[in-house]
Amino acid sequence: MNQRLLFICFGLSLACVVLACSLVYLAVKPKPIYYLPSSWQAGIALPASSSLGIASAFVASWLLDWSNFNPATATDVYTRAQRIMSPYLLSRTRSRLSKDLEEIKRNDISSLFTIARDPDIVKVGKGFKVMVKGKKVLFMGKEMVKEQDLTFNVEVIAVGPTEINPFGLLIASIEQEQNQ
Repeated sequence: MNQRLLFICFGLSLACVVLACSLVYLAVKPKPIYYLPSSWQAGIALPASSSLGIASAFVASWLLDWSNFNPATATDVYTRAQRIMSPYLLSRTRSRLSKDLEEIKRNDISSLFTIARDPDIVKVGKGFKVMVKGKKVLFMGKEMVKEQDLTFNVEVIAVGPTEINPFGLLIASIEQEQNQ
């Protein structure tokens, strides 16, 4: 009877150890990212893999979030955008961002940005350079102030994925130029 009970306890202990190891493996294993780079196709990206499609979707999503705001949402938009900026870019732009937020709220400024076509992308070193063409419209209150055709040149660098940034990419620099 004691041997039978000992055998059952050993079997249960072994099963618990196997289940615990399985749980640890599932908790540590990076999860894939599902994204929609365009309306006709879906994508799956495994963390720590950098492809042109992932970088293109990442930049387009970040840029749309960064460039579409109104006085009520500007603080949240800028806070979300800063989470995935490189420390160098963040240190260069932080003071300007606080001044921009004050101006947006004081003058009731809103911005709308739409992407005109698929981004152009080039792999550069450990990252990517992405060119996004689109149209930006600025409003003061309900009155349209400015409409521009713009190109955003965004450089991204590959880093390890995190829960906040599962793509594993950071915005290293962003430049805006007006199209002729």
